Amino acid sequence: MQKLEIFDQFKKRYGELLNPALLSVKYCQSETKAVIELYFKSDSTPTIINLDFMGGDIVVDENGINKDILPFFEPEDDVIDNAKRLIELDNYSLINCINGLLTEVASNKINDDYIKTLGQK
Repeated sequence: MQKLEIFDQFKKRYGELLNPALLSVKYCQSETKAVIELYFKSDSTPTIINLDFMGGDIVVDENGINKDILPFFEPEDDVIDNAKRLIELDNYSLINCINGLLTEVASNKINDDYIKTLGQK
């Protein structure tokens, strides 16, 4: 499994909003799966979050029927390209996919801001 440390990229993007208990964030991928490993100060083992549930485009067969969802993280793609997709994920998707990355206050604010935008549509 390939692993890429991406803590610094999240620190640069979120600064003090990043969970202060977090020591490391690693994007990991093999030929069949993608996971995030979160290392916290209080834990001796990482928290592993499976990213297989994240989908991108829906595949439509020749009859126009939705068949499957293509994975957001393609195992054939370079580990750096996939990690970049994760780092650039919108704030709302990020807090819903990676629990514990940001502080609770930051996560709640992002969620509240998103809900407000729904009311404006």
